[in-house]
Amino acid sequence: MGPGEFAALGAAWFWACSSILWGRVHLSSLELNFFKNLYGSLVLLLHLAAVSLLAGTTLLVADREAWGWLAASGLTGIVIGDTVYFRSIQILGPRRALVVASTAPLFAAALGWIFLGEILVPMQILGIFLAVSAVMAVVAERVAHDDTPGMMPGRYSLGITLGLLGGFCQAAGAVLARRGMVECPPLEATLIRLLVALTATAVVVMVRGRVKNRMAKIFRREHLRLLIPAATLGTWLGIWLSQVALKNSPVATATTLMSMCPLFAIPMVWMMYRIRTTAASIAWTVLAVAGIGIVVCNDPNLRSQGNGTPVETPLTWRDQAVSGQTSGSPRNSRHWR
Repeated sequence: MGPGEFAALGAAWFWACSSILWGRVHLSSLELNFFKNLYGSLVLLLHLAAVSLLAGTTLLVADREAWGWLAASGLTGIVIGDTVYFRSIQILGPRRALVVASTAPLFAAALGWIFLGEILVPMQILGIFLAVSAVMAVVAERVAHDDTPGMMPGRYSLGITLGLLGGFCQAAGAVLARRGMVECPPLEATLIRLLVALTATAVVVMVRGRVKNRMAKIFRREHLRLLIPAATLGTWLGIWLSQVALKNSPVATATTLMSMCPLFAIPMVWMMYRIRTTAASIAWTVLAVAGIGIVVCNDPNLRSQGNGTPVETPLTWRDQAVSGQTSGSPRNSRHWR
């Protein structure tokens, strides 16, 4: 396993931690999303400034093309993806919505093959299906106390559609971010995505009105006690590591590993709430780990040197077609593939 795969698993672990905290905050999805983007943008800006100061490098190096790809990724994956996923939760309940959204790696595999020219061998496809099926089985096996909140009911078919759309947006956002990080560091890419998402959510908050009341509600002390650690783990560290994963490993592999978040959440729920994990959940977890191993061990896109360090891989014809580069271009390589 390379740095991209370890980063993907780290992102999944941080997201599992933050999900426990997000679920205990009594705010609307829009208010949660706005605070998440605001806090994440501020922390990542300080993080990037410190790194640039210590390394003596320029604060922002992304060109217009990278900004375009990353802005599209932020709008697709963070703004649209989160919005439709939250609506799916309201209709289906958290358990069923998470099951539907677990299809993201399948969309990522298809989009990575179409737009990035990433190769998927039959064994990798088998591993993806095993991993995703295991995640879905683990989540579906759990019995939610309140499957459907009933606060904003809707048609069941609409909830399924929005859940699938959320999975697709997550995968599309990953592909777009990968294109934007060809010459852009992951930390800067994360900041750009969050800044775009913050701008979009801030516009929505202002359009919907009652801005002063919303801000007073968000920044209550009892809410900040949960919001700050949740945003630190999930938005800052989680999203940053996800960008590291997307830059250093194929989209299908990174997205599959990051989809393990529900599996990491099982022991956390047991430690916090003493809800025991069934034997079936443990068995499905083992199958998920086996699926991950199949995906990573059969990855033809990740060539290694003798010391295990990934080497540069030339861009395929799909990359050249999308980016407009020619074989003689000095940018005609993918760093840390």
